[in-house]
Amino acid sequence: MGSIFHNYKLLLQSSKINNKIDDYTITQELALLTENKPQGKILFDRICKKWHGLIDSLHKGDRELLLKMIFDICNYNEDYNKMINIQDSKLFIDYFFFLAELIQQQKLINKLN
Repeated sequence: MGSIFHNYKLLLQSSKINNKIDDYTITQELALLTENKPQGKILFDRICKKWHGLIDSLHKGDRELLLKMIFDICNYNEDYNKMINIQDSKLFIDYFFFLAELIQQQKLINKLN
């Protein structure tokens, strides 16, 4: 998770995407996720619970950016989120989550090209 997050930060810096995130922005985005994509909210909660140690250990700026990264993945595709949430195995949630993040990073790389 650490190296995926590091790559995410580097891609955001390279693409000059506005990565100014704060607690208020995250709260607003989570409210939208709860209203519009209930499977995404479930996935967000599951991922945050699983990675709470990493999330809590980061300083505020990185913590907010990591939560934004997780939010972006959970906001991507409701059908995909439903498929991940159906699986009970912890292996599946990690595997699919990492694949989703790699897809997201590839999209950022494509925008840079």
